[in-house]
Amino acid sequence: MAAAGARRTISEDAFLDAATELFARQGYGATSVDQIAQRAGATKPTLYARFASKDELYAHAVEREASLMTRHLFAAYDRAERGGLRLGVTLGMRAAFEFAELRPDGVALLFEPDTSAPPGDASASAVRTVIERVAQIMRPVLVGESDGGLAGAELLAALLVSLSNAGVRHARRAGLRDLAAVGEAVASFAVEGITGLDAALFAAIEPKRARRRQEGDSRVARRAASRRRAKAGPRAG
Repeated sequence: MAAAGARRTISEDAFLDAATELFARQGYGATSVDQIAQRAGATKPTLYARFASKDELYAHAVEREASLMTRHLFAAYDRAERGGLRLGVTLGMRAAFEFAELRPDGVALLFEPDTSAPPGDASASAVRTVIERVAQIMRPVLVGESDGGLAGAELLAALLVSLSNAGVRHARRAGLRDLAAVGEAVASFAVEGITGLDAALFAAIEPKRARRRQEGDSRVARRAASRRRAKAGPRAG
């Protein structure tokens, strides 16, 4: 039998759940540590035993939501790679809206602007990671087995990720409850756009550094050829 008055252990996730909910709904500035501790069913000293400050708690909450989002999306992207272009784009878009429905406060914490919150790049870093993963899927669509095409694939990936984020934000602000239906509509839009795009235009995009490097290589090659001709001397008439 448990000893009388034994305290219930509050998990780290319980604190992060409470913090995510309150930060997302009230904003960082309007949320106190007392409120978070109370929502988690704990005391402020217990919270401070796990997190050194409100800033640290906020950073952990954002990092957890970013990790959960990428894990959810990447599971869908793994299936997308095996499903062909139309199904792949549809699965990727669906996954973004599924996550928004599963974790609305997490999505708000990651993507809704909060000027009172401390600076950090966990959200932006997660988006970059997602774009890089989508670009890996899109590059073969643009260039097949050929080398190159990464810059264009990253542009296309950024457009797709921005489309899903914009759709989720609009649905939230407009009070659209059926996010699955919104996700299907956005997925349909994305599929038609992807299947109708001119892949050659994206495949031809190169970063400035790569273009400068190619131009530099060409100049070096021309100078080397000129030196070889000079050493060879004039051709016999």
